[in-house]
Amino acid sequence: MRILCFFLITTVTFSKVKIERPQDWKSHIYKATSSKTNRSYDLELIEFITKDDNDKDLLLLIPGYFQNAHSFDLIPEKEISVMRYLHRNLKMHTFVLHPNGIGKSDHVKKSNLDDIAIDDIGNAINFLKKYNKNIYIFGHSNGGITSQAYLGGLTRSARGNIFSEKIAIERQEEIKAIAISGGNVCISDSRDLKLRRNIKKISKPSRGLINNLGWINAEVMTKFLAPSGLFGKKSIAYSKIWEFLYHRDNVSKEAMKALYDKTIEGTSAKSLVQYIDAIHSDGIYSEGGDPYKRGLFNIKIPFIQMTYELDTMADPTATKKDNFDQVSSKVKEFHEFKNQGHEDWMMAEDMLVNLDVLVKFFEKN
Repeated sequence: MRILCFFLITTVTFSKVKIERPQDWKSHIYKATSSKTNRSYDLELIEFITKDDNDKDLLLLIPGYFQNAHSFDLIPEKEISVMRYLHRNLKMHTFVLHPNGIGKSDHVKKSNLDDIAIDDIGNAINFLKKYNKNIYIFGHSNGGITSQAYLGGLTRSARGNIFSEKIAIERQEEIKAIAISGGNVCISDSRDLKLRRNIKKISKPSRGLINNLGWINAEVMTKFLAPSGLFGKKSIAYSKIWEFLYHRDNVSKEAMKALYDKTIEGTSAKSLVQYIDAIHSDGIYSEGGDPYKRGLFNIKIPFIQMTYELDTMADPTATKKDNFDQVSSKVKEFHEFKNQGHEDWMMAEDMLVNLDVLVKFFEKN
């Protein structure tokens, strides 16, 4: 507990570390406005630059919790890149959203998952509309959860943030289809996992401390306290503690190191509190007290959800029952990939073929 407190307190004192970006990334800074604070903030979108994208449909990728665009472009020189695989097979003009606090996007004070859904994704869509092309969304994990909340109509009201069918309809008129990786808004699990029991045990006592923080900077660990370059083969980058993110037998040490070094940035404390409350209840709730599950009923555009047998964060059985089956879309697909963890498909070239189901689904819709 003392170690946890030390880590959380020190996270607010370190600035970001720059990681070299591929030359075919182009950063766009959109001058967004937070509907929570009524103040402007910088929102970054990464464009994957190729020569022949001008007349193509648009694909918006939204990364997982704590992570940035590198998670979709992990080791491009080794062909371990979700972004490049999808671009090669879908032929879509591809962008990655950096939610507030990630990359060059400003952190919005006291922001949480609601604000990513309402403002970050909403502003990203406004940015993309200038291209006058069809827009497709692919959200991984936290990106999938907030994408579903956005399309489900999460909006601000006099009684707080609630789900509106009217807003959901308006937003879905601008999106052709959505794909989700993991992303169970109920955070439910049909298994009795030791990891989940441990998280429940330690999260409740630390909730009060976390709730009083601002931005939790994970780069304190990856760049300062335990950089992989300093500790070599004994680096925490290769530790079994990361097995909640991937199945170790499926990924290389090079990919483990890249994930640790490149992708992990941080999160707002308020969103972490939402997850803590979710694991102790029946799912994620908005600031207005609406369950995120309510928004699933409002989603009617083509919908595909991908899950992984060994995923400790989105149990396929519970995800299908509590998330996928609640989506109202008449055109929808559910897939479970055997013997895989949460992010194996992002870290191993031979598992990028998982994405072929997404490619076929988007091509049909």
